[in-house]
Amino acid sequence: MDRIEIYSSKKKTIFGVIGSILLVALGLWISLDRTAPVSIRWMGIVTVLFFGWGIFIGTKKVIKSNAALIIDDKGIYINPQQSFSGFIEWDNIIEFKEIKMIGQKIMVIVVKDPEKWVENETNFLQKELMRYNLNHYGSPFSITPAGLTMTYKELNDKLNQYHQKYKNEAQ
Repeated sequence: MDRIEIYSSKKKTIFGVIGSILLVALGLWISLDRTAPVSIRWMGIVTVLFFGWGIFIGTKKVIKSNAALIIDDKGIYINPQQSFSGFIEWDNIIEFKEIKMIGQKIMVIVVKDPEKWVENETNFLQKELMRYNLNHYGSPFSITPAGLTMTYKELNDKLNQYHQKYKNEAQ
């Protein structure tokens, strides 16, 4: 089997950037409204900052195309440019589980010794996210296919196909 590189969907990212632009405009309007209470104006400022950051990140994703997920004979690379612990070898994967959250399918990658993965992460924010995932879903790793160029079913089929083939070869 070949190496598969899965990218973020540019179309979905562009829609996210457009939505962020609209929310920044709304936040500016609210924060500049002199008749609004101070607490509401502060919410406008927070909205501008949060969605302004979203515009920056989204635009960066559209301009610079990096793989969000790489699947090959060695394992899975999740956000290969961002995380040390994002590489999972096939023999460390126990199974793939599906959970639903607000109607959204999320794939959980159940790994051996999940606490080790959290402790080995060097990025503080990534480590806290992994800890949250571990406490709530039983694994530090999850994939939300909604922002990818592949559907949940396609991703699930590919991951299980590769897992079956290469986990057996590693043992």
